[in-house]
Amino acid sequence: MKKVAFIAGTAFCGSSLLNILLDTQAPAIRGLGERSQTDGEGGGPCAVCNSTVKECRLYSQWNGRDFYEFNFQHYGCGTLIDSSKRTNILRQGMAREPHFKYYVLHMSKTPHAAAHSIMKHWQYDYWDVRLAGSKRDITAAFKVWIETNQLYIDELRPVHLEGVKSVHYDALANNPAAVVEDICQWLGEPFNPERLRNWRSPTTHILGGNPAILMQVLGQASLPGGYLGGKYAEKTGKIFADEAWKRDKDFLAGAIEAYGRLSRKLNPVLAALHYGNSKQMIGECEQLLGDGLSGAETDSRRRPFVRICDFFNRRKAA
Repeated sequence: MKKVAFIAGTAFCGSSLLNILLDTQAPAIRGLGERSQTDGEGGGPCAVCNSTVKECRLYSQWNGRDFYEFNFQHYGCGTLIDSSKRTNILRQGMAREPHFKYYVLHMSKTPHAAAHSIMKHWQYDYWDVRLAGSKRDITAAFKVWIETNQLYIDELRPVHLEGVKSVHYDALANNPAAVVEDICQWLGEPFNPERLRNWRSPTTHILGGNPAILMQVLGQASLPGGYLGGKYAEKTGKIFADEAWKRDKDFLAGAIEAYGRLSRKLNPVLAALHYGNSKQMIGECEQLLGDGLSGAETDSRRRPFVRICDFFNRRKAA
């Protein structure tokens, strides 16, 4: 029976990277990108056609029904990857096309790495939970990670799935071959490490995804409209982990504070996603801040960021 592997996770969790790396294992696996992009005529872009869904050479022939069946017929593969992330989209797809085997890859970053991405992209409407008003509120960004991942865990619990597998962004970015091979084995599909070299030359009509990944595929330093502004120009063509948060000392101090405040809510989700607990996460942040800091020195590192957050929160309240 044919299989659909759905990538669940918050926005900017690494789902686009996972989709395109799994797509390298074609013809057995095809990474479709985000099926949710087909909900409107302006959806996309398609990574092959560099066009909207409506103008894509493949999807312009689609009648709007049975999305997975259409792609199985076109590609003749054994497994399709859907990186739409939101589990309500998976449930809708399963209801419309129940005759496939469904798997879930729950993609995630650590809470602090995710919070850094969330705060950078706060203005975009990509979130399944209500946001606080200030993008400088690191505790609110942590809550987005908690509530979104808990929502997806809860929504998947009553659904009949062949399996759910947790995938960590840092493991994927730092050792893509090992992670892709493990997933292929889990899905019962062959793995060819040589094909990973072709990740920037997809033949699958991948829809949507993170513009930074699309930029890599198209070989551009920045996308039309100035998105990213050449930020990753020196890294075009490379798989790399986005770890800017590791160099932000004020952010790390704020993350430690957030772990302390939210540990009771964080720990069950951390355990479900195989991250350990808040104490371990605090240890990672403290190590990056610098070994051997005294308590007073650590507090002095925290205060500037906390003062910034308090300023924005007071302004919001006023």
